[in-house]
Amino acid sequence: MIRALIKLGLIVPLIALPVWLAAMAYGSLSKRETTYRFIADALDPLTVAQNNVTWIDAETTLARPLTPADKLRAGQTLTAAWQALAAAQSTGRTDILSDGFIGVALERAQASVTDATEFGGRMSVLKQSAQPVFFHKDGSILQLELVTTTARYVVGADGLRYHQVSRDRGIATLIQQTTGWRILSYERRSEELLSPDKAPWEGPILYGVNYYPTDSPWRKFWQDFTVETVSSDLDRIKNLGGNVVRIFLSYEDFLDPDRAPDNLGRLSQLLELAEAKNLRVIPTLFDLKPSFGPGTWARDSDYLASVLPVLAFSKQIAFIDLKNEADLDFKAHDEAEVRAWLRTMVMVVRDGAPGIPVSIGWSSSDSAGVLVDVLDVVSYHEFGGRNDARVGLRRARALANGLPVIVSEVGASAYTLAMGFPGSETKQSKTLRDRMKQLESSDGILVWTLFDFDEVDASVIGLSPWRRNLQSAFGLYKADGTEKPAARAVRQAFTSLRAD
Repeated sequence: MIRALIKLGLIVPLIALPVWLAAMAYGSLSKRETTYRFIADALDPLTVAQNNVTWIDAETTLARPLTPADKLRAGQTLTAAWQALAAAQSTGRTDILSDGFIGVALERAQASVTDATEFGGRMSVLKQSAQPVFFHKDGSILQLELVTTTARYVVGADGLRYHQVSRDRGIATLIQQTTGWRILSYERRSEELLSPDKAPWEGPILYGVNYYPTDSPWRKFWQDFTVETVSSDLDRIKNLGGNVVRIFLSYEDFLDPDRAPDNLGRLSQLLELAEAKNLRVIPTLFDLKPSFGPGTWARDSDYLASVLPVLAFSKQIAFIDLKNEADLDFKAHDEAEVRAWLRTMVMVVRDGAPGIPVSIGWSSSDSAGVLVDVLDVVSYHEFGGRNDARVGLRRARALANGLPVIVSEVGASAYTLAMGFPGSETKQSKTLRDRMKQLESSDGILVWTLFDFDEVDASVIGLSPWRRNLQSAFGLYKADGTEKPAARAVRQAFTSLRAD
């Protein structure tokens, strides 16, 4: 019998090795395909009509009344024109400019693209208000005073060289043609730099869990949201000894006008449940955002305008995690542009929700020093080897420039291919216990994740069967709700850490 087991022990690794190698190759292919999709996104940045103009009534009587239809069409032109300019400066394509600009404005827009290509300077209008000052009685010319929130930055071979966000005032003249409105001229008359105050984070030390319901992870969370399920699951987190839950606000679910209103209501319900159970909440924004080209930044500003009022109203927000694992986006996109985007969105968050601390959930402690000059909390993830957690925390502390350091994801998979390889429920429990012990001097620890998942979203995790199987078994509870040994280990760790 022993001899048979020895033989089996030799055979299983031989079987597992080619399966593992095939999974790695499949995952590499998936990564290349994902990168290609991102490139395709960059070449077609203007796919959704948008109108982000807020209208202010004219101070004097106009020669011709400005109707709601006039405001809609002019607002769409202003929005699309600035988006086209931002995209053109980023890609070097000028063919899209003539849809929004004409005459001297078109010439200046084209010249700015030439300058951007040569010197790296770019801009993106995030939001704008318009007040009519003149409307010709035949409806052919419309003059507006614009107040825009605008990001400007310079990228070069050495990365991001310059960045600012300002509130600009100017005069835009639009001309009506058979194909619609075009910007004929724009004169910027003043600018005021945005420099909102930071919002220092003040404890308590956080112990908690990253959360999706077992039946509706990732893209399904908000569309399948039920109060009963979320309430029960938050009770599980409390039972573990947690005082915080980290959630993810998927990009399209809070931007799409057909979905956003219902999902904002569900977000409010979740925050109310958390308050009733005395749980803090860390909302992670821009989850599953597909691209970072400046032609999309106005949409991103609209996303923040959607979610920030709900978050700012709640007393339960520990801090805002602006973007999950943004350092991985450095590899798939232009790093300088992603850094400019992050700085811009931090400014927009501070402008829209002053007083709420801001962090970014880096994928590892190696990135803990990125953007510490504008952040309030350093947040990173720890999935390293046996003694990596202690080393990673030491590294993060050294890079954090005195900011609080929170490990917002720490976890281990219980997935077993054969004979306890690569993991098991016992190994998962031991690994979590060891890592949490190594991280006890941090300002917070959040375990990934509450549940195992029967179905893992391939569009998020990738097509590799190896990665999907590993990701399915990080839970403290099985998909059927049964508690795993890891849950007991986390409960003991939280109890011990909170007692200290």
